[in-house]
Amino acid sequence: GSASDQPFATSPAELAPVLREGVAGTEAAARLRRADQNIVHDEQGVATRGLYADAAFFDVFGFDLVAGSADEALGAPYTAVVTREMAQRLYGDADPVGQTFRLPSTGVFRVTGVVSRAAYRSHLDFDVLLSFATLQQTRPDDIAQDWRQATSYYTYLRLAPGTTPSDLAPSLRQIETQYLSTDTE
Repeated sequence: GSASDQPFATSPAELAPVLREGVAGTEAAARLRRADQNIVHDEQGVATRGLYADAAFFDVFGFDLVAGSADEALGAPYTAVVTREMAQRLYGDADPVGQTFRLPSTGVFRVTGVVSRAAYRSHLDFDVLLSFATLQQTRPDDIAQDWRQATSYYTYLRLAPGTTPSDLAPSLRQIETQYLSTDTE
């Protein structure tokens, strides 16, 4: 097979909402996109490992907020959740919720929550979670066109109790046919 036959872990940006709404057995679906860049606070640049994440992030993964509310944490554009360590580094002993930082390429984000990374063993490595709603507002075309490219986004599901991944296979094939059929353009 050619290089393009290699399976990748990435998936189209709009897959999560389709799964959430249209596939029985999907309790939650969250999208992630890597965003490793410097953030700026008090004119100091701080290198961070970032992820754009859906509000459903907290439904899919077991991260508990030590500050802020999971329902509101990543709902709006330009909101972010930081790790306890990053909060300390940026804001010292001040309450991080309501504080801001700047992503030079995007704008000013308001901190809506704090997570403790130490409490979880996870392959997800991040200092900051940025709301996916920001991408939807600033780069809607990028997301809409991503059915074809599907290189930047990761989709994670939490299945209902008793549902196995193979139970979803028929639905996934249907989605593939519906959205990825190679119609000649």
